[in-house]
Amino acid sequence: MRVVLIRVVLIWVVLVRVVRVRLLRVRVLLVRVLLVRVVLVRLALTRLALMKNVLENSVRVFWWQLGYLANVCWVVKELELLKDVYRLV
Repeated sequence: MRVVLIRVVLIWVVLVRVVRVRLLRVRVLLVRVLLVRVVLVRLALTRLALMKNVLENSVRVFWWQLGYLANVCWVVKELELLKDVYRLV
């Protein structure tokens, strides 16, 4: 009876250690997966921020070019008016 009890206790101790080691490995793997996900999310957010900056800069350039074009059109219109005035004179 005593030998059986010792065997049961030894088997129990070995099983507990194996389960602990496996749980630790699973925990380490889960932490690694979570860290990889955090890094991927940060990279995605950085990419979105860069795209937002590029888009904002493109919109600024567009409005600047539109303003420049409006100024050019205004100058052309003024030159045409001056041409008409010189024709009359």
